[in-house]
Amino acid sequence: EADSDSAHCRQKAKTIEAFFSSTSREHHAAEDKNVFPALLASDNAELVQAVRTLQQDHGWIEQNWLELAPMLRAIAQGEDWVDMAEMRNAIEVFLALMHDHIVLEETLIYPEAKSRLAQEMASRAARMVP
Repeated sequence: EADSDSAHCRQKAKTIEAFFSSTSREHHAAEDKNVFPALLASDNAELVQAVRTLQQDHGWIEQNWLELAPMLRAIAQGEDWVDMAEMRNAIEVFLALMHDHIVLEETLIYPEAKSRLAQEMASRAARMVP
């Protein structure tokens, strides 16, 4: 049973590491390229500050991830050098960063970006009508 628990933990660590090393990073890169520039051009100071906070978050999240990812990879590969107390601390920091980041995205940034996109599409549609 210990082997199956161990195999389960290794697989979980591999899945988590793969997600945050690829999908999550790609998401942040897409935000930086496609979402943030238009919002930074806004005359709404609160919105601009929120976007700058999210950009700063991306840096902090990446820095924390660079510490956490090797530990998860080691666990996924069955290595035993990981200091579990250090990893728990890194995970707590990472989760707090991600939580605050997601809350700001969901409550302010994405509603604003969606509203702007809808306005742009309506404007384009209105120009197409003779």
